[in-house]
Amino acid sequence: MGMAAVHGMSLEEFLALPEDGLQHELLNGEHIVNPPPSASHEWAFLEFLQRLQQIASTRDDVHTVASRSEVRLNKNTLVQPDVFLFRSETPRRPRRWEEFPIPILVVEILSPSSTKTDRNEKRLAYLNAGVEECWIVDLDAHVVERWRRGFTQADVVAGELTFALSVGLSGSINLSEVFARIER
Repeated sequence: MGMAAVHGMSLEEFLALPEDGLQHELLNGEHIVNPPPSASHEWAFLEFLQRLQQIASTRDDVHTVASRSEVRLNKNTLVQPDVFLFRSETPRRPRRWEEFPIPILVVEILSPSSTKTDRNEKRLAYLNAGVEECWIVDLDAHVVERWRRGFTQADVVAGELTFALSVGLSGSINLSEVFARIER
């Protein structure tokens, strides 16, 4: 779990917290604070962000968003995924975080402080809120756990990660290349 946790916090209380430079999330009423990410985490973040941006660039209605963004999954859950894709119903992009729709794809890169939460509670919160796919990136094992809504187990992918989302967006990411670039 994160560095610190406070139970039973409302969204209003959470939003009133002062900015301190750390990552704050509210997960089913539990306030979670994580330390800044490692350098490896940030390299992985950039690799997935760039690849998903390239794939989504073929569409005007699908957008890629990076970490430090707020995703409100329900009245007790506000999270900051590392990378996510969402589909815009209108040509205008959202201007405020509360205007963002539920993502169609979320990428969470594991850190020692967030492994349990990301793999369990956070993943379930995403899928229960309607996120179509949740990718858990394990930097140590060099795999992506691909969780899909409606499935009870993850596909653990080490080579080519190929996906096709219901909005008609599909792509492929060479994970061997991604992990090699992170470690160089």
